[in-house]
Amino acid sequence: MLGARCSPISTTFATRPMRGLPEFSLPGLEALRDLSLTLARIVNPGCKVVGVSLNTSRLTDDDALEICARTEAQLGLPVVDPFRHGADRLVTALDTL
Repeated sequence: MLGARCSPISTTFATRPMRGLPEFSLPGLEALRDLSLTLARIVNPGCKVVGVSLNTSRLTDDDALEICARTEAQLGLPVVDPFRHGADRLVTALDTL
């Protein structure tokens, strides 16, 4: 979400669950969250991460719900695939700022 002068006041980060690439060492979600926040804080030191958007398009509905729930428990942030589940939970998180 952008505030005055187009500087972010909050951020969500988006990721696609990776499978089938055992030869690559991928960063954890905490590292991706921290990187997203570091970049946003270049222009607004008070920026916060308020949610996660997952691309679960290659997963079944049950697997998508399961990975969203697991990621939410891991990060303590609302997690949705906005195309499958809508973005209401992310909007609610933004409204708390």
